[in-house]
Amino acid sequence: MNVINETPLVVTAVSVTTNPETMTNPGVGGTSRTAFPVTVSLSQNRTKLVVDATLISSGVLKDGETPMYTASCTGRIAFTLESPLDKNFDHDEVFERFAKPVYFVLSDKLQQLIMSVGLVVTFPLATPPKTKIRFSLKDA
Repeated sequence: MNVINETPLVVTAVSVTTNPETMTNPGVGGTSRTAFPVTVSLSQNRTKLVVDATLISSGVLKDGETPMYTASCTGRIAFTLESPLDKNFDHDEVFERFAKPVYFVLSDKLQQLIMSVGLVVTFPLATPPKTKIRFSLKDA
């Protein structure tokens, strides 16, 4: 699985929505949940791999019900492989090599976005949330 060409990661969408009622109380605590849906598309000849991923964070107050914010950041990156990807490829290896690095970039962007509206949120830096990759074979 040698990569011969890689396009830069492009952030394709960012979004943040806050609950005005919770924003008026400085120092309000709560919890956040993250999700990291990933789709990997392979070209018909299996030499081009495109990763589309979204990091989603939603926060709730300590009561576990009152929403504080919802934020997301979506990105896309493409890789050209030296030889076609085997039909029995290891999905975990694809996640580690191609999707996990996207998580790190999106995490940084999403934290900046959330802090820009006055919230402080941290994400697990080394480990993205557990996710199942959706794979599709198409003209990528």
